[in-house]
Amino acid sequence: MLNMNFLRVTAIAVAAAFALTSCATTGNNGEPQTALDRSVNQCVASVVIGAIAGALVGAAAGGKNGVGKGALIGTGGGLVVCAVILAVNNEQDRAHIQQAQAQAVRNGTYQESYVGSDNQPRFIKASFGPQAGPMNSKTTVSSPDGGVFTGPCRPLNTDISIPGKGTSQLSDYYCQTSMGNWQIWPNGTPV
Repeated sequence: MLNMNFLRVTAIAVAAAFALTSCATTGNNGEPQTALDRSVNQCVASVVIGAIAGALVGAAAGGKNGVGKGALIGTGGGLVVCAVILAVNNEQDRAHIQQAQAQAVRNGTYQESYVGSDNQPRFIKASFGPQAGPMNSKTTVSSPDGGVFTGPCRPLNTDISIPGKGTSQLSDYYCQTSMGNWQIWPNGTPV
Protein backbone atom coordinates (compact mmCIF):
# COMPACT_ATOMS: atom_id res chain seq x y z
CA MET A 1 0.00 0.00 0.00
CA LEU A 2 1.27 3.50 -0.83
CA ASN A 3 2.08 5.65 2.16
CA MET A 4 0.91 9.24 2.72
CA ASN A 5 4.36 10.79 2.18
CA PHE A 6 4.60 9.23 -1.29
CA LEU A 7 1.13 10.50 -2.16
CA ARG A 8 1.97 14.01 -0.92
CA VAL A 9 5.24 14.12 -2.87
CA THR A 10 3.52 12.86 -6.02
CA ALA A 11 0.71 15.41 -5.66
CA ILE A 12 3.22 18.25 -5.19
CA ALA A 13 5.26 17.13 -8.21
CA VAL A 14 2.17 16.90 -10.43
CA ALA A 15 0.92 20.31 -9.27
CA ALA A 16 4.35 21.84 -9.95
CA ALA A 17 4.41 20.26 -13.40
CA PHE A 18 1.04 21.75 -14.28
CA ALA A 19 2.11 25.16 -12.97
CA LEU A 20 5.37 25.11 -14.94
CA THR A 21 3.68 23.81 -18.08
CA SER A 22 1.13 26.61 -17.99
CA CYS A 23 3.93 29.16 -17.63
CA ALA A 24 5.84 27.55 -20.49
CA THR A 25 2.93 27.73 -22.92
CA THR A 26 1.48 31.12 -21.95
CA GLY A 27 1.83 33.74 -24.66
CA ASN A 28 1.92 31.44 -27.71
CA ASN A 29 -1.38 32.91 -28.97
CA GLY A 30 -1.97 29.92 -31.21
CA GLU A 31 1.45 30.19 -32.86
CA PRO A 32 3.53 27.04 -33.51
CA GLN A 33 5.52 25.68 -30.59
CA THR A 34 9.22 26.35 -30.92
CA ALA A 35 11.97 23.96 -29.90
CA LEU A 36 12.36 25.99 -26.69
CA ASP A 37 8.65 25.52 -25.89
CA ARG A 38 8.92 21.78 -26.51
CA SER A 39 12.13 21.57 -24.44
CA VAL A 40 10.50 23.31 -21.48
CA ASN A 41 7.61 20.85 -21.59
CA GLN A 42 10.06 17.93 -21.77
CA CYS A 43 12.01 19.35 -18.82
CA VAL A 44 8.85 19.61 -16.75
CA ALA A 45 8.12 15.98 -17.53
CA SER A 46 11.68 14.91 -16.61
CA VAL A 47 11.45 16.73 -13.26
CA VAL A 48 8.14 15.03 -12.45
CA ILE A 49 9.40 11.62 -13.56
CA GLY A 50 12.60 12.16 -11.55
CA ALA A 51 10.59 13.01 -8.44
CA ILE A 52 8.34 9.97 -8.77
CA ALA A 53 11.22 7.61 -9.58
CA GLY A 54 13.25 9.03 -6.69
CA ALA A 55 10.32 8.56 -4.30
CA LEU A 56 9.88 4.96 -5.42
CA VAL A 57 13.59 4.19 -5.03
CA GLY A 58 13.63 5.98 -1.67
CA ALA A 59 10.63 3.96 -0.49
CA ALA A 60 12.25 0.71 -1.62
CA ALA A 61 15.58 1.54 0.02
CA GLY A 62 14.52 3.34 3.16
CA GLY A 63 10.84 2.64 3.71
CA LYS A 64 8.59 5.51 4.71
CA ASN A 65 11.52 7.72 5.69
CA GLY A 66 13.21 7.40 2.28
CA VAL A 67 10.29 8.64 0.15
CA GLY A 68 10.84 12.35 0.72
CA LYS A 69 14.62 12.18 0.35
CA GLY A 70 14.31 10.07 -2.79
CA ALA A 71 11.80 12.49 -4.32
CA LEU A 72 14.08 15.45 -3.59
CA ILE A 73 17.08 13.69 -5.14
CA GLY A 74 15.04 12.70 -8.21
CA THR A 75 13.68 16.23 -8.60
CA GLY A 76 17.20 17.64 -8.29
CA GLY A 77 18.43 15.27 -10.98
CA GLY A 78 15.65 16.39 -13.32
CA LEU A 79 16.46 20.06 -12.66
CA VAL A 80 20.18 19.57 -13.39
CA VAL A 81 19.37 18.03 -16.78
CA CYS A 82 17.17 21.02 -17.62
CA ALA A 83 19.21 23.81 -16.00
CA VAL A 84 19.90 25.79 -19.19
CA ILE A 85 16.40 25.42 -20.64
CA LEU A 86 14.72 26.47 -17.40
CA ALA A 87 17.18 29.36 -16.95
CA VAL A 88 16.30 30.85 -20.37
CA ASN A 89 12.53 30.39 -20.03
CA ASN A 90 11.81 34.07 -19.43
CA GLU A 91 10.81 37.03 -21.56
CA GLN A 92 14.29 38.60 -21.87
CA ASP A 93 16.08 35.40 -22.89
CA ARG A 94 13.28 34.37 -25.27
CA ALA A 95 13.59 37.75 -27.00
CA HIS A 96 17.37 37.26 -27.43
CA ILE A 97 16.86 33.71 -28.75
CA GLN A 98 14.18 34.85 -31.21
CA GLN A 99 16.40 37.71 -32.41
CA ALA A 100 19.36 35.35 -32.92
CA GLN A 101 17.17 32.91 -34.83
CA ALA A 102 15.66 35.64 -37.02
CA GLN A 103 19.15 36.95 -37.85
CA ALA A 104 20.33 33.42 -38.72
CA VAL A 105 17.36 32.91 -41.05
CA ARG A 106 18.32 36.15 -42.84
CA ASN A 107 22.12 35.79 -42.79
CA GLY A 108 22.94 32.08 -42.35
CA THR A 109 24.48 32.36 -38.87
CA TYR A 110 24.34 34.66 -35.89
CA GLN A 111 26.17 34.77 -32.54
CA GLU A 112 25.45 36.86 -29.50
CA SER A 113 26.56 37.08 -25.89
CA TYR A 114 24.82 39.04 -23.16
CA VAL A 115 24.18 38.98 -19.42
CA GLY A 116 20.83 37.57 -18.30
CA SER A 117 18.57 38.98 -15.61
CA ASP A 118 20.24 36.55 -13.16
CA ASN A 119 23.61 38.28 -13.86
CA GLN A 120 25.00 35.17 -15.60
CA PRO A 121 26.46 35.40 -19.10
CA ARG A 122 24.71 33.68 -21.99
CA PHE A 123 26.09 32.72 -25.39
CA ILE A 124 23.77 32.05 -28.31
CA LYS A 125 24.78 30.72 -31.70
CA ALA A 126 22.14 30.08 -34.36
CA SER A 127 22.86 28.45 -37.73
CA PHE A 128 20.47 28.11 -40.66
CA GLY A 129 21.33 24.83 -42.36
CA PRO A 130 21.14 23.71 -45.98
CA GLN A 131 17.90 22.60 -47.57
CA ALA A 132 16.62 19.48 -45.83
CA GLY A 133 14.71 18.14 -48.82
CA PRO A 134 11.50 18.81 -50.67
CA MET A 135 8.23 19.07 -48.81
CA ASN A 136 5.53 16.49 -49.38
CA SER A 137 3.40 18.05 -52.15
CA LYS A 138 0.21 16.72 -50.54
CA THR A 139 0.89 18.65 -47.32
CA THR A 140 -1.27 21.74 -46.97
CA VAL A 141 -0.56 23.45 -43.67
CA SER A 142 -1.44 27.09 -43.11
CA SER A 143 1.49 29.32 -42.25
CA PRO A 144 1.55 32.23 -39.78
CA ASP A 145 1.95 34.73 -42.66
CA GLY A 146 -1.45 33.84 -44.15
CA GLY A 147 -0.20 31.48 -46.84
CA VAL A 148 0.53 27.78 -46.84
CA PHE A 149 3.84 26.01 -46.46
CA THR A 150 5.20 25.06 -49.88
CA GLY A 151 8.87 24.31 -49.09
CA PRO A 152 11.77 23.88 -49.28
CA CYS A 153 12.57 23.44 -45.57
CA ARG A 154 15.83 24.07 -43.72
CA PRO A 155 16.93 23.28 -40.16
CA LEU A 156 17.68 26.09 -37.71
CA ASN A 157 20.02 24.94 -34.93
CA THR A 158 20.49 27.09 -31.86
CA ASP A 159 23.10 26.49 -29.14
CA ILE A 160 22.55 28.26 -25.82
CA SER A 161 25.36 28.18 -23.26
CA ILE A 162 25.43 29.37 -19.67
CA PRO A 163 28.81 28.89 -17.96
CA GLY A 164 28.44 26.61 -14.96
CA LYS A 165 25.09 25.24 -16.14
CA GLY A 166 25.95 23.80 -19.54
CA THR A 167 24.80 24.02 -23.14
CA SER A 168 21.45 23.22 -24.64
CA GLN A 169 20.76 22.66 -28.33
CA LEU A 170 17.46 23.53 -29.94
CA SER A 171 16.41 22.45 -33.44
CA ASP A 172 13.57 23.95 -35.43
CA TYR A 173 12.67 23.73 -39.10
CA TYR A 174 11.80 26.73 -41.24
CA CYS A 175 9.97 26.27 -44.52
CA GLN A 176 9.13 28.68 -47.31
CA THR A 177 5.52 29.66 -47.68
CA SER A 178 3.39 30.56 -50.66
CA MET A 179 3.98 34.19 -49.60
CA GLY A 180 7.77 33.72 -50.12
CA ASN A 181 8.68 33.97 -46.41
CA TRP A 182 10.60 31.55 -44.21
CA GLN A 183 8.35 30.57 -41.29
CA ILE A 184 8.82 28.12 -38.46
CA TRP A 185 7.25 24.74 -39.20
CA PRO A 186 4.64 24.00 -36.53
CA ASN A 187 5.74 21.63 -33.78
CA GLY A 188 8.72 19.71 -35.01
CA THR A 189 9.88 18.13 -38.25
CA PRO A 190 8.10 18.81 -41.57
CA VAL A 191 6.03 15.91 -42.88
